[in-house]
Amino acid sequence: MENAHIVLPAEKVNTIDTTGAGDIFFGTFLSEWINNKSTVYNITPETAEKYLKKAIYVAGKSTEKHGAIAALKEI
Repeated sequence: MENAHIVLPAEKVNTIDTTGAGDIFFGTFLSEWINNKSTVYNITPETAEKYLKKAIYVAGKSTEKHGAIAALKEI
């Protein structure tokens, strides 16, 4: 994937606590990357967008309760 630029909106959520949201975003993205055996040589913009959308969703949902772990139990 060379010179791709992906812009996606934030998830609309009822935010209570943003603790850990960035870690959860990056962890979700990396999990998708690793589980799908992606590399910098074989990933497409469409695949990267799919991973980013999931990361945005999970990170957004993680902000709906106090403490990141409490929210993740429901995702």
